[in-house]
Amino acid sequence: MNKKIASFVLAALAVSPSAVLAADVAGTAPMKVIVNKQECNDDDWTAWETWTTGTISFIDGFYGGMGYTRGIDVERRFSKEENNPTWQMKILNYHRATPRGEGIDELIIQYDPRTKKIFIPTQDFGMRTAVEDKEGVKGIPGYITGYTTFYPDRVSDLEKFDEIEGEMTIHTLVYWDGLLLDDGSRGKWVVTESMDKFKLDGFTDYNVHIVADECANDKNVKVKFDFTNHPHGVCYEVVSGLVSDDKIDEIAKEKKNPLESPASLEFSLDRGLNTVVAISYDRQDKRYVNKKEIYCMPDEKGGWKVLGEGTFTEDAISGLGSNMGVPSYKVDVEESVENPGIYRMVNPYKGFASQFSGLSHHEGHNHYVYFDASIPTQVMLAQTATGVRDEKLGDIYLTSKGYEEMMAGKMRIEYAKYLGKLEQNVISFPQEAIGCKIPEYVDGHIWWTNTSACFGLRLPETNGVDAAGIDCEPVAEYFTLQGIRVGTPVKGELYIVRRGERTAKEIY
Repeated sequence: MNKKIASFVLAALAVSPSAVLAADVAGTAPMKVIVNKQECNDDDWTAWETWTTGTISFIDGFYGGMGYTRGIDVERRFSKEENNPTWQMKILNYHRATPRGEGIDELIIQYDPRTKKIFIPTQDFGMRTAVEDKEGVKGIPGYITGYTTFYPDRVSDLEKFDEIEGEMTIHTLVYWDGLLLDDGSRGKWVVTESMDKFKLDGFTDYNVHIVADECANDKNVKVKFDFTNHPHGVCYEVVSGLVSDDKIDEIAKEKKNPLESPASLEFSLDRGLNTVVAISYDRQDKRYVNKKEIYCMPDEKGGWKVLGEGTFTEDAISGLGSNMGVPSYKVDVEESVENPGIYRMVNPYKGFASQFSGLSHHEGHNHYVYFDASIPTQVMLAQTATGVRDEKLGDIYLTSKGYEEMMAGKMRIEYAKYLGKLEQNVISFPQEAIGCKIPEYVDGHIWWTNTSACFGLRLPETNGVDAAGIDCEPVAEYFTLQGIRVGTPVKGELYIVRRGERTAKEIY
């Protein structure tokens, strides 16, 4: 290749020397040059439709050596010819991450599933040399085309499309027709050759999609397990509460409830929080875990006795925020007819969520928080869906340390110290025995709240006396006489002690 020609092209286009692979100066003209509008006549094809997204990696050639990958948007259309399965895709932002107008940054690629061949018609590349010559000619347009389109008598082993994985490699040429050369003549088809790789989304799916409502007002629900023919080793189980990593390993190891094809199944859920777990594997036996939390809170008409209004003091979700305080407010309370001592609050977080920016509450159904106080000295709060969603963190669940210890296999004598109590018509829990789970934010972690030890419920008064809230001493904060806060007070030392709005000097 003429070095002066090469340097001219490099200077004009800012590409690496390895990108310029050929220059047909006097040389052999391609047998066929196709203009995009002729080959891609819109009358022969259906309308373009949004299809998928993906990524493009510039491997070698015009963009090659730049070593970057970026996202793409893709449209698709089909041949109007009967019995012709050929279709075309259009990369909307092939040349630039942000395309310009008039479609000059797009790339049309045609695929025939019968022959498994890719065809790329010649298209305006959107590149101009922006060089003015002695004749005043400026802005010689560049075109992009397929290697085998440019040289139809040749074969490219590089082009391929994997219909299963959605992976594609294209072999293209960019050329300038009539580029001014250093000898004063105009070269025909000064060419740079390229190879690009694509990964289109949506072709492979090894996940099992669990389709079910997140809140169920009936214990019997239908759950759909929807998956493609790509995954194998599919199995599932329904567990109580949020699922742990150990439980996932157990389901995978035992291959519980194997599925050979998509299915819709009916389950009887436990009251409260349930998790449907489905496990699948790809061709390399990589495991995919799919989960769906379903909060079962049956209305059970006639199964619950309305007690009236109680007072809920909240220091769980409010314990996550810096300015939420420890609010107390009225809630409707019901007691199980069949199992006296089991209480539930009706929509306790609905009004709470509306007070804070960024929080929302699930609508269209009741949400319940249950307390099992059938043994008044050992009150249990199981994992519970609050119905509250933080716009950044996701859904927020309640749990208790006693419940978590029980589910971890501890004996009651070990976790009894974390259980609540029902005393003088008030359900309360120890300090930091109530926790919040936010699995979309950090899966498996628990934020232990109730630092005030005030989280709980004052049951409705049966004698008509209305109590203001749960009686509890505010958490004490200790300061030196100079006003410096002390995290760990020393016995016998004098401190300034603040409890809520009260302040006093005390010896610890």
